[in-house]
Amino acid sequence: ELRGYNSLARLARGAVLIFLQDDDSPPAARPPHGPAWLVTPLQLLRRHARAGSVSIKGGLFFVSEYDEHVVGVQRIDDLPGWYPRCAERGSRARVEAARCVDVGPLFVRRSQFLQIGGFNESGVPRGEPGSVRVDCEMEARMALGLGLAPLALGLAPADRWAYGRTHVAWDHPKMEEGHKWRMLDYRQRYELPRSASRLAIERACRDL
Repeated sequence: ELRGYNSLARLARGAVLIFLQDDDSPPAARPPHGPAWLVTPLQLLRRHARAGSVSIKGGLFFVSEYDEHVVGVQRIDDLPGWYPRCAERGSRARVEAARCVDVGPLFVRRSQFLQIGGFNESGVPRGEPGSVRVDCEMEARMALGLGLAPLALGLAPADRWAYGRTHVAWDHPKMEEGHKWRMLDYRQRYELPRSASRLAIERACRDL
């Protein structure tokens, strides 16, 4: 999965990449001025240079409510992605910067994706799914290397994608074992309370 994404990203010629997964289905609505799920993320990337990615599926690890100097526990506000707690000035789009936003669809500038080396393929044998490295790990490297924050976008019900249970990666015999290892590796590198990386990622979110 990771190698397929990276190969297609190198072949692409557009300025923005849109990453999907096999259980993502677009809404049936066909508005005359373009679908909000496509138009709004592109507008957000154009208006906000510090936004590294935009997810219309939702945020996973939101920024803690603690001041940076007293961050003491890993706080995960696993909120529904269509209820971000902020409104963008001007458009009033419902948005929220998060430490990690979910892939499917996930919008990323192609130049910045390639600049950080794309998805991290190390430790993922060919044929095995990449799980957390498809979104959180890549976004953490983008925050630390480029100072860019992931952005969760909330959409009206008619504009949301549907997410089924046909994600075949989870049927792979080594998925559960590999996913646990990748989650532990991700937490040790980027999520430890008071760690420099965790604080830097939160700072990138606040700066956005």
